[in-house]
Amino acid sequence: MWRGYAMGFVAAPVLCMLFLQLAGIFHPESAADRRTATALATARSLVESLERYRTRHQTFPRASDGLEALVPEQLERIPLDPWGHPFVYEISPRGMADVRSYGADGRQGGSGEAADISGRFGVQQTRGSEFVSTIGQAAFFAILVTGFLGAGRWPWAAGLLSGSGTVCAILLLAAVRRVQWSLEVMFPFVIAICCITGSVALFRRFRGAATFTFIAAFIAYLVLGDLIGT
Repeated sequence: MWRGYAMGFVAAPVLCMLFLQLAGIFHPESAADRRTATALATARSLVESLERYRTRHQTFPRASDGLEALVPEQLERIPLDPWGHPFVYEISPRGMADVRSYGADGRQGGSGEAADISGRFGVQQTRGSEFVSTIGQAAFFAILVTGFLGAGRWPWAAGLLSGSGTVCAILLLAAVRRVQWSLEVMFPFVIAICCITGSVALFRRFRGAATFTFIAAFIAYLVLGDLIGT
């Protein structure tokens, strides 16, 4: 029994990554080129500088001050992205600071070299990437529903659902790491804890654990999409 559960638990993240890899192989537009990789590395470096600024001042720079607030304390100068455009500094309503490049066209949205690039969330395709997005969503829900429907019959299905909930929890906790705490930030944190609790309950075979974990993982998926889209 425990062997079947463990196999399902491990299979959940492996299958998700496999589907995304296959989507990238058959949709090469999603592969980042050298300039995109450089823009992503620079954006992440700027986010790290913002975190150091927040550690020292207990707050992120104001939106009106922008990235220039990092000079000269954190940086000698603010770099441009590989296409010669200034990076965009954003603060979400949840208190999460991000740095974005709008890619080759310098405009929000796009695909390929024109895709938006986030220092926190990586390359974000918004046009022309429906195939990759659909494959990823279909894979996630197929794994989640299969685990939910079969959790009461087969240990591997319970492990699949448990693994899906754990993956959702990890992604949520990663998305809200180092964010200034507020009541709004508490919600995704609580959902992540619910996912972990449901996964443990499935392992212990508690009654109603499958339904609880399925609902928590589904809500986590919606919250994560909202966090990344801010």
